[in-house]
Amino acid sequence: MPPRRKEQDENDPRNFDPRSSNYALFAHKLRTYREREGLSQTEVGASCNVSHKTISAIENLYRIPNVDVAEKLDLLFDADIFADLYWLILREAELTPGFISYTQEEARADSIRVFAPTLIPGLFQTEAYARAILQTETPEDEVDQALAVRMGRQAILARENPPYIVALIKEAALREPVGGREVHREQLDHLLELAGRHNVTIQVIPDGAPVYLTGLLAVFGYSEESDLAYVEAPVDNGRMVEPPALVHQVVMAFDRARGEALSVAESERKIRSIREAL
Repeated sequence: MPPRRKEQDENDPRNFDPRSSNYALFAHKLRTYREREGLSQTEVGASCNVSHKTISAIENLYRIPNVDVAEKLDLLFDADIFADLYWLILREAELTPGFISYTQEEARADSIRVFAPTLIPGLFQTEAYARAILQTETPEDEVDQALAVRMGRQAILARENPPYIVALIKEAALREPVGGREVHREQLDHLLELAGRHNVTIQVIPDGAPVYLTGLLAVFGYSEESDLAYVEAPVDNGRMVEPPALVHQVVMAFDRARGEALSVAESERKIRSIREAL
């Protein structure tokens, strides 16, 4: 299991060169603006609907915020830099244009329906689980930044009005021992904790169910706008779907998959049984 990072606070900053990347520059600018205004991490976090720990993690290069936090920082400090740096960071991390759009819609959606065929959805991954995945698909010197992007997306779960999320997870993904036994157990414990939240519904698609979707699928809902969707397939890197007729097809695919899933209560029992067998 990877070592846990040291908890940082505003009086014990991590040293880094702000010229080394847009990621480092964002963190440096945040600390500089905050200290110039005489604000604590708690006060900045309250203005951005995140915890002081999230602000500390951003300032110390452990987490990249989502676009909502970046835009709130621009408003708080009357600046015009954080949102621009955020998009530069995503491009610096070599995310595809489709997935950059995915993170933008994920940050502003009022509801999210997501189906992940092979792994736990990124919004629900623990840091250790995410690191184990990224270490297999990302150059070693880029793992920390990619991890910070993934963990930063999870800030939406802690905001005052978090989105309502329905996640469909295949049983095989729950059984996959990513990162080894301890990481696997921690991840399942985290899923059970999330499943107890009022805004999260997790349903398991059992082994043998006739669900043959092979890529990530998501539907983003908005209170005053039309839904958008995102699809991935083995032959492409993922794309946003906007035409209503095509979004409807994605919704239908999600609903068909959900029709094969266990109930919420049965899903919780399934996760617990897998966890207890480890």
